[in-house]
Amino acid sequence: MRYAICRRQFANVKGSKEERPLLDYQLQMFTLAPHIANAMIIRVSSNQIEKLFRESSKLVEKGKFTLLEVLHHLTSGFKAVACEMSYRGNDEMRQSCGGHGFLAAGGLA
Repeated sequence: MRYAICRRQFANVKGSKEERPLLDYQLQMFTLAPHIANAMIIRVSSNQIEKLFRESSKLVEKGKFTLLEVLHHLTSGFKAVACEMSYRGNDEMRQSCGGHGFLAAGGLA
């Protein structure tokens, strides 16, 4: 997102020499928006799993292990899904930066 906001190219507004930020282009937003939504989903889901973990910890202290199995299944599945979403998202966003996506200065490489 930072790259798409900062990077400007193609002065295509009539009467203006100012270049437009990449984020103004519909294809760039179409590429970035789903990954931003995925990041928000991952964050909200991790907060819910953390609440369940705290609840499970309190029950374990009392000698009740009822939530441990559920917690194990949720965290295992969540890790797989979140890693896949993150990997694909980072790769697609890096590619959308063009050649700059491979530069260390771009913050993605």
